[in-house]
Amino acid sequence: MKKKTIAITLFPTIYTIFILFLTILSSTSLNATGALDFVKGIMVISLVVLFPLLILIQAIVSALNRINIFVSLGVSILATMLYIIVLHTYDTRNLFFTMYHYSKIYLMSGIVGYVVGKLFYKLKTSKKIK
Repeated sequence: MKKKTIAITLFPTIYTIFILFLTILSSTSLNATGALDFVKGIMVISLVVLFPLLILIQAIVSALNRINIFVSLGVSILATMLYIIVLHTYDTRNLFFTMYHYSKIYLMSGIVGYVVGKLFYKLKTSKKIK
């Protein structure tokens, strides 16, 4: 694999892993400092807004660079599901149990991004031919 392909494939996963470590850290040491509410806010914003946006961007870039969408979206959605499982493990009030349904949103944003990227690619190649 080329470095460019690896970077595009792991683009949302790097952010997911960063938030995952922040979640684990917050459940152990930030609880005493009072920063737990701030971290939980970042976690919820990431699940609702940032992860779908990152997956959408990744799908567009994958389509423009002709990268296998199943690999790139699969890695991203798998990392996000791992994050949701960790959230479910560390949350004692079961607030994040419904977050499993967000995987459907992530998949749909990936498909929409891939279709938009393919349309951009076809427009770009058709203009080169003319």
